[in-house]
Amino acid sequence: MGRQKDSEARWTKKNNEAHYGWKNHVKADLKTKLIIKATTTPAHLHDSQVFEELLDEKDQAVLADSAYHSAEHEAHLIKLNAEEFLMRKSDAGPCAE
Repeated sequence: MGRQKDSEARWTKKNNEAHYGWKNHVKADLKTKLIIKATTTPAHLHDSQVFEELLDEKDQAVLADSAYHSAEHEAHLIKLNAEEFLMRKSDAGPCAE
């Protein structure tokens, strides 16, 4: 019997390494650490593509890494009246010793 290939999964590269499959995206409660909402996308989609899908009007604050920072996402958080704690990418380059 031949191998089966998931025709909806996709290839992506991270740190020069190829990966085939899916990515899980979750929203977790800060206090309880429980997953509140989750979605799965093909591996090639950027994490930021599901940012708004995971949020709702009950969110008071959003903490996320730099992949989620954009003017569009900041505007969405303002619309939701949620406090924004999105990491920014550094312009400083590698740290000096």
